[in-house]
Amino acid sequence: MERPHLNPIVSFIWKHRKTNLIIFSLSILFIIFSGCSKKTPEKKIKHKELPITSAQQKLINICKNDYQLNIITKSYADTLWIYLPVHKSFIQIKATQDGPKNERDSKEKQTIHFLDGQFEDNMFKIQYDISSILSYKKSFGYSSTTTKEYQKNQRNILTAINRAYASVGKSISSEENKKNIIKNITDQSTEKNPNNVINPRIKKTKNPPDFFVIVLADTLSGIKTTTYIAYTDLKRVMQDPYFQEEYIKRAVTEQPIGNKDIIDDETGTNLESYNLTWGEFLIKQMLHRINFKYTQSAFPPSEKPYLEILNIADTTTSTYGFNDFTGLQLENLRIEDKTKSIKFIPKKDIAKYVPKKKPSQGRLYTIHFN
Repeated sequence: MERPHLNPIVSFIWKHRKTNLIIFSLSILFIIFSGCSKKTPEKKIKHKELPITSAQQKLINICKNDYQLNIITKSYADTLWIYLPVHKSFIQIKATQDGPKNERDSKEKQTIHFLDGQFEDNMFKIQYDISSILSYKKSFGYSSTTTKEYQKNQRNILTAINRAYASVGKSISSEENKKNIIKNITDQSTEKNPNNVINPRIKKTKNPPDFFVIVLADTLSGIKTTTYIAYTDLKRVMQDPYFQEEYIKRAVTEQPIGNKDIIDDETGTNLESYNLTWGEFLIKQMLHRINFKYTQSAFPPSEKPYLEILNIADTTTSTYGFNDFTGLQLENLRIEDKTKSIKFIPKKDIAKYVPKKKPSQGRLYTIHFN
């Protein structure tokens, strides 16, 4: 199993399970500023926004009443978008422990120069430029990070999601569901609704969405971060602290982006929200895993990027049991001849390129009895 650099933190989780969501923020923080991938603008496909559900309203109320977070939500068939505007900067620059460095000693290193991908025409498409270069240790003595408030907000939203959707899908009586809806609607006070009548616009949540997209926006500077999470992954990591290392590679936090439209946007009008599909989520995770492999993993990537990407694609699709695609198209931008730079690997052939895991040989111990 691959072990990222935050091993000491992972081993700490089991003893502090109640605070394990702190690690979520730290995990994403380590990855958020790494990698060289280019963000492809999402296609502006209009999807029908659905009416608010009981669990969605519960999420809004928990964030507001327990964490003082005024979130904006947008619901679709399989996706819930969460937008949190904060009128202060959440990116800060801090001095490093070692200070400035400019070492002459070099080390050959596989480096991502360009990485992008899409899920189109029922296939995964990845464009890349990865090569080995001489790397020199150079630092100006500072690094970018996020504020503690940003990490706290992210942690609280994840906690709120778990609380709001924990019972969704479980068998409960209609009367109990009615009580839950009434309890979690802010406007069901005696003054505003003396008869405690359920708001007809609030629908019972039959199943949780497949994906949660969390957008934290700095409306002062016009910066935002976007995190894509599969609900099954979040639910599992809340219950199994040993899943944390794998969760780091599954929760996709994109590079922070800036846009003047984000400034003073308290309602999320800058969001281009849509219903995320499994194919679209998995291509994001593939790029995320590739970045992780080349920048965060304790195990170096292979010398053949082509095979490394194939291996990651196979791991990603098999992890979720996703088979609704025809294959993988890889484009090596280092090759100018388009007839040679683009290769299509059918789904059935991808596994042929994946190295087989060697079975554990075990160990032989000899015990001497006196």
